[in-house]
Formats: sequence, C-alpha cells, structure tokens
Amino acid sequence: MNLTQFRYFATVAQNMSFSKAADLLFISQSALSKAIRSLETELNTDLFIRSGKKLSLTRSGEVLLPYAVEMVQHFDRSCQLALHQMGLSNEKLVIGIPPTAGFIFFHTVIQRFREAYPDTELVIEEEASKSVVKQLMAMQQDLGAVIEPCLNEYLIKYPVVQSEAVALVPKGHFLANRGTIDLIELKDEQFFTISENFMFHDIVRDKCREAGFEPKINFTNSHWEWVFAMVMEGLGVTILPYPLVKPFLNDKVQILRLQNPPFPWTLSMCYHQDSILSDAAKKFMSIAKAESQRLQASDLGKL
Repeated sequence: MNLTQFRYFATVAQNMSFSKAADLLFISQSALSKAIRSLETELNTDLFIRSGKKLSLTRSGEVLLPYAVEMVQHFDRSCQLALHQMGLSNEKLVIGIPPTAGFIFFHTVIQRFREAYPDTELVIEEEASKSVVKQLMAMQQDLGAVIEPCLNEYLIKYPVVQSEAVALVPKGHFLANRGTIDLIELKDEQFFTISENFMFHDIVRDKCREAGFEPKINFTNSHWEWVFAMVMEGLGVTILPYPLVKPFLNDKVQILRLQNPPFPWTLSMCYHQDSILSDAAKKFMSIAKAESQRLQASDLGKL
C-alpha cells in the first residue's frame, strides 16, 4: 500500500465516479480502476459496491475513507511546509502553446493562473503544434496545446475550444454571398496558408485531398496575419480557424462555412501519459477546464 493508492481511493469515494476522479487526478480511468483493485487486493476487502453505473462504499470503504483523507491532507501539508522552510516552495511549470492558441484561449487562462498562484514560475514556450508534440514526447514540457487531429496514442488530451475552420474570400469573390460551400468549390483558387511547420497547414491540405483536389498553395507564412492580409488584398483565398479571425472580420473579406467534408476545428490541452503532473500542472489544467466550460456557454467559436 502507498499514499498514491489512498489518494486515488479518496478521490473516487468523494466523487462517487471513476471517470470524474480520473479527470481530477489526470490519469486514465483504466489506470485508476487498476490501482483501486490493487488496493482492495492488498487489504483483502472490497471498498466499493459496483452496480452498473452506480457506485457506493462498502462498510470497509466507509471506515477507510476518513483515514485516507487525513493521510493525504497531512502529507500535502507537510510537503508544502518542508518546501517552504527550505526555500523551495516555488514551482516551475513549462507549457508549449501554438501562437494562435495563445490569442484564442490561453491569454485568459494564463492571467487567472498567475493571479491565483503568483509564486509559481510559469514558462510559456510559443511554438507550432508539431514542436509541442515532440517536446511532450521528450518530457521537456509539462503541458501542451495542440490542434486536432493529433493522433498520438501517448498523449492524454482534453479539448478546450471546439469550433470550425472557415474559408475566407475577398469581398468581391464570386462565392462571397454563398454562406456555405462545398470544399471542392475552391479547387481552382490560389491558396494562402500558414507555414508547413504548423499542424494546421497539413490539416488544410488533407481536408482538400479528402474533398478530391490538391490545393494550389501560392503563398505560406508563419504569421496568420499575413495570410489574412493577402486575402483582404484580393490575391487569393485561405482557410483559418473561425475563433482566430472572428475579431478581425471587416468589409474586405467574407467568411464561408465548409461542408463535404465539414471542417471542425478543436484545440486540446495535453500531456504525456507517463508524466506525473505537478500540483502546478494540475492547477493550470483545472483553470483551463473551467475557462473552457465558461466559453462553451458563450459565443466563442460559433458562427
């Protein structure tokens, strides 16, 4: 038996849900279930009554719970006190965030985190999603943000912004008044896109191929503002995430929704499945989740 098992047990018991406890503990549900089963085996008793989706404590679980909570709280308090007395209480948190993600979502999360935890050293490394994935795989970053789809089986992900990508055309374009178009209708257009080192470049290309054509990419740039400006000047078309361009729409460009195929756009927080998240990382994730839930009730990402 170890403290981690008691922490897991207490969290499940306090929430009466393996899935919710797994989210709070930042581990997979299967790993949590395995840990609880291991504790029950060591104690030679069941701690939970599992009846379908309903969960309740056995008599043994009811007896153990207050002691488990007390042990966990005592350990956490003792660690914080020891670190403080050694002058090591300041935590460091390294997060990789794509440039567009910071503008769309993380500026608010970062501000709230700094206000709530001023003693934590927060290091934001701005880089493309592809680089973030590499850093997470190398355990060089604690948390990261990526543009979906990110098909890496070693990363645990939590979507924080769910919207769609849209086509942007010059105001006088022959498609400008359509509202919604099939993606194939852009097959003869000159495309301006974000640079190849960004994951969204690959996503746009793959979506066009799915629609049945190879995009005629005439210009790429690592700054989406340049891409947006080229469209405003009437030099071509682009596809960008709606939450990114929404604040900058003007009478020189027109947005078009895409179908056949549809073009969802999702921004996710993630971390390596084998990483042990620090308290600072868990706090940041909690603030990000709360901000995500708040935004779901707003109009962010909604056309």
